[in-house]
Formats: sequence, structure tokens, C-alpha cells
Amino acid sequence: MLHSDPNIKVGPVQVHQVPVHSLFTRRVYLSAFYSVLVLKYEYTQYFRTRINVAIGKYLIIKCNLPLNLVENQGFCDFMKECNLKWDPISTKRLKQNVIHTFSSKVDAIIHQTLNGVDHVTLTVNGWSDRRCRSFLGVTCHFIVNKMQPRSHLIDFVRLKSPHTGENIQQLTERILDRFNKKEKVYRIVTDNASSMIKAYQFGLSVEDDADDSDISLLDDDSDELSITHEKIFLVKPLILAVF
Repeated sequence: MLHSDPNIKVGPVQVHQVPVHSLFTRRVYLSAFYSVLVLKYEYTQYFRTRINVAIGKYLIIKCNLPLNLVENQGFCDFMKECNLKWDPISTKRLKQNVIHTFSSKVDAIIHQTLNGVDHVTLTVNGWSDRRCRSFLGVTCHFIVNKMQPRSHLIDFVRLKSPHTGENIQQLTERILDRFNKKEKVYRIVTDNASSMIKAYQFGLSVEDDADDSDISLLDDDSDELSITHEKIFLVKPLILAVF
């Protein structure tokens, strides 16, 4: 089957015959070529992602190196020597894409572990960085099967001013509410800062769903019961240890 007569001329251009099977072969070749390009691109993206995940897992987390390591020129040159196709990643992308994924996985593991624990002890510490920004670290200690002690840093959050005992207590309770373990805290260990001692000297506030008819007020000298906004908040007694 021919498209035109080879002897017919249209103007100065001569029309050549093109077999139909040649067009089909060209389409198949182009389709296969584009498929190879797509697969190569996907493999390259997968390989780059795998390298960046390894950087976050082994260098940032296990070696405790700073996040801005990936923007260091010496590190970038080293990675180019190892793999020419490596795409440099910024600190922001590393924090949002890689570190956030690991953080979500760790939170899920901690939630699952604490579900089987009846009593926990907290260690609460205040920290500050080089720019004098304050942070609060809460570590959870407990005993698992076969009497094995375990510890997990359940949160490390920014502590904004004012650094009063009330703010520290509220921040700690928000962290514990996220793990649903506030009612099972047995002991809180802090340093001897006055704000820390004041934050936990009366324990943690535990909400009770009792009816108003079941409320029996204690003596005026007792700190075991306080009513706020028509809800009962039992101040849970804790053992406070300072060091």
C-alpha cells in the first residue's frame, strides 16, 4: 500500500512513497524510548530519595550531626564524588521530608509501647541553646516484661516566656495528654529550680467526670480537691524528687 504515486510532483517537492509498516515501527520505537526514559527517571528519583533517607538516618540521627551538614560545600563535594547523580538537599527539605517521617514512626512506636505500661516515672529538664532559647525535655521511664528498665524521650518542645511553674505544668500536661498517660505518672524527677519545684509540688490535675451530686468538699486545709468552671480536678499526689 502506497501513499502516493512517486511520479507525481507537487511544485518543487517530490512526494516519496512511505510504507505503512515503517510508520508503525517508528511509533513503537518512540513509545519504547519514552518508557525507558520514564523508568530511568523513576529509578533516579528513588535512588536519590534513598540516599537522602540514609543521610538522615545514619548521619543526622545516629551520628548526631547537625542538619545543616547537607549544605556544607565539603559534604556536597564528597557526595558528588560518591555519586555524580546525587541531587543536593537543603536543610529545610531534609527536616520536612526525611526527619519528619522518622519522627512520626518513633511516635507510633512510643504510643504502642506505652499502651502496655501501667505506671511511669518522668524526668523533666529545662534546656537552652546558643541563642538563649529555652526548651523543655520530658523523658518517660518504666519497667517492661522480665523487669527490664526502658526510657523514651517523649517530647522536646520550645518553652516560651514566662518560665513560671504554672506554664511548665501546663506544657507537661499537654505532652502527657497526647500519650494518654497523665493518670499513670507515679514520680516526677526535676532539678532544684524554683519554677520546677513549684510546677509539680501538688502533682498533676486529673479531670473527673463525677456528677455534682457526688461531690463531697474536703476541709479548707486540704489541697486534694479544687473546683474550677463546674468541673472537678483532683490533684493527683505524686512523689517529687529533685537533684
